[in-house]
Amino acid sequence: MACKGGRLVSRKGGDAMEVQDAMTLMFTFGMFIIAMLTYLKKK
Repeated sequence: MACKGGRLVSRKGGDAMEVQDAMTLMFTFGMFIIAMLTYLKKK
């Protein structure tokens, strides 16, 4: 186990989880931007 980014991750597959977290965050942020643009366009 290694402490990375303030949390414990195993050496095997630890980086893949971080990539998945980053992709999820980017996807969520993108959906938020699209929702905001759609809302402002309709108003």
